[in-house]
Amino acid sequence: MFAPGWSVIPLLFHLFDCVGPELTCSTKLQVTEGGHLSCEVRGNPQPAVIWFRDGKVVALPSHLSRQDTGRYSVWAKGPLKQRNFTVEVEVLPVSGTANNCNRHFVPAVLLIQGILWLENS
Repeated sequence: MFAPGWSVIPLLFHLFDCVGPELTCSTKLQVTEGGHLSCEVRGNPQPAVIWFRDGKVVALPSHLSRQDTGRYSVWAKGPLKQRNFTVEVEVLPVSGTANNCNRHFVPAVLLIQGILWLENS
């Protein structure tokens, strides 16, 4: 059945080593603006991976903006199987509380200094 010196056992062990492809993130992600997606497809061996958005091949953005909100599809092909995943991404605005406070801090300090100057003159 097999050529002399060949064994089916190494072949079986090699097949058991094959894992995936598996998605490493949730299928619904909320990320703040300026952040990045930590979502990848893993397997052993590493599967071929293609990301899509709106039916077009895309690269995952490195710094997310609000325009990156949407549905991404992932096609992954390993040696034993092919998988498709869908990831819903919502990009949230950066909280403006600190920026709003900083924006009002300098005028408030100037106003207080002006009042103190008028009182002392």
